[in-house]
Amino acid sequence: MKSIIREMAGRLTPHVSSIIGMSQKEIKKRLSVNLRPTTLSTEFNAESNPKTFSITINEALMLYYHKVIKVFVSTLSVGNNRTGIIQKSTVSPDKITAVCKELMQAYKDNTLLSQKGFLLEELNDGQSTVLSRLVETCEYFAVAHEFGHIIINNPCPSPTFSNTLS
Repeated sequence: MKSIIREMAGRLTPHVSSIIGMSQKEIKKRLSVNLRPTTLSTEFNAESNPKTFSITINEALMLYYHKVIKVFVSTLSVGNNRTGIIQKSTVSPDKITAVCKELMQAYKDNTLLSQKGFLLEELNDGQSTVLSRLVETCEYFAVAHEFGHIIINNPCPSPTFSNTLS
């Protein structure tokens, strides 16, 4: 997970660099990416000071999001534009309901790693494709959101960006 988050941070660095007016090399030198293996349902964090930037991602919460996305995808029927075939969901509505209840209770109780989910094998090929894209998007959002806190907390030379904050 840490290497995935680091790679995403690396891909986002050029955008951060252009917004805060700092070289990519300097951002990479100052940036630390951390995983926190807590089970609390909060705890994504970004901190900055004049010398360092720090992004902390709650590993349990990220894995929890993966499970929630899997539940969502398990409900989909996915069509193939080339063949016209629609792959129906292979997971029973009862199982989807049971997993949803467990996920909601785990979030409420701050026991994010205690609930079950679905195995990837339970999803059809179309659902697996959708799942991989949604999971990557979720991960990017979490990292980009934390970079946003770093951007807001640093002086910004761009008048257009500054104007959007007021």
